[in-house]
Amino acid sequence: MSIKIAFCGETEGNTANMFSLAWMAALQKPAWAVLVERREKRYILWKGVSKQQLLFLDCGEGKTRRAKKYWKEADIRVLYINPEQKNLEQYLLCKTPGEESPLFLVGNYHGEKKEIKSCLKNFYRIEEENVGWLPYNNEYAYAFERGKAAQFIRRYYRGERTEHDRRFFEELEHSFFLLQKKLETIENDQKIGGNHLWNR
Repeated sequence: MSIKIAFCGETEGNTANMFSLAWMAALQKPAWAVLVERREKRYILWKGVSKQQLLFLDCGEGKTRRAKKYWKEADIRVLYINPEQKNLEQYLLCKTPGEESPLFLVGNYHGEKKEIKSCLKNFYRIEEENVGWLPYNNEYAYAFERGKAAQFIRRYYRGERTEHDRRFFEELEHSFFLLQKKLETIENDQKIGGNHLWNR
C-alpha cells in the first residue's frame, strides 16, 4: 500500500519543508517506508519493515507535465505558500471545481503570523485548521543545504535544543498533526487492516 503526498509551491523553501515533514513521518511511524521523489529521482528516506509506503512527491512550482500528473493523482496535496502568498491566488483561480482542498503550508516566515493568518481567513476564506506553519529557521536551512536535516531533527529530540528551535518544532509538529489527520482519513476509508495509521 502506497500513499502519495504531493507538495507544490515556489521552489525556495518548499523542498526543505517537505523533507522536514517526511522525517517526522519516519520518526512517528518507523514501520512504514518513507520515500521522497524530487527531480525525477526517488530516494529512500526510511526503509521501514513493512510493505506500506509513504511517498512524498516534490512537484516544484507545478508547471511540468510530470508535476501536474503527480498533483492530480496524489492522495494528499500540500500547497506551500510563502509569506507574500504569491502563488495562492493563482491556485485558487485555477482550482478544478469539486477538487478537495489541499493542506496549506505557510513557510519561511519571520516574526508573528497574526497578519498572515488574518489575510488567509478573511480574504481567502481559508480556515485555520487547514493551515500548517513552518517559521524560518537558519540552522535547519543550513543543515538541509548540507544534507544533514535528519541529524538536525534527531538532535532536537535528544534534548539538544534552543528556544529558536523549540518554536520551529512546535509548528512542525502541529503541521504534521494536520497531515496525520488526512492520512487517518484515507486509512479509515480504505480500512487498511482495521488499524489506525498513527498511534496518538
